[in-house]
Amino acid sequence: MPFSEDDLRQALRRKDPGPEFTKRVMARLKQPEGERSVRAEQKHRKGFFWLPPIRFAPALGFTLALLLAIGTWVGYLGYQQHQREREAAKQAEQQREMEAKRAEQQAILALRITSEKLNHVFQKVNGAAPPEDKIRRQRL
Repeated sequence: MPFSEDDLRQALRRKDPGPEFTKRVMARLKQPEGERSVRAEQKHRKGFFWLPPIRFAPALGFTLALLLAIGTWVGYLGYQQHQREREAAKQAEQQREMEAKRAEQQAILALRITSEKLNHVFQKVNGAAPPEDKIRRQRL
């Protein structure tokens, strides 16, 4: 339903607020200044969710900034701890790799020594026995 200019003029025309409005204004003007501000604060607090007055905004901002700084610091400390644990795990892995390589080298050396001794024994067994009556003990 479109509105015409006449409807708009009629809606915006001055209207008498009535005698009750005048009584309320006059009663409010008679009140001391302190009571007026208390009533204004009570009006703001009537709802379920109300915001504090503007004077608490800097304190709220400071508190939020402080909480953010503390949270950031705790996160940074956690990150450093994680990095230390990661470095320790990397060093432990390198240590295990070195021990495995050392064990492999020792096993290869043991197999070479065993192979040489067995070859020496096979040569003695397959070769001609000395004509001596005494059995000589030879260190292998």
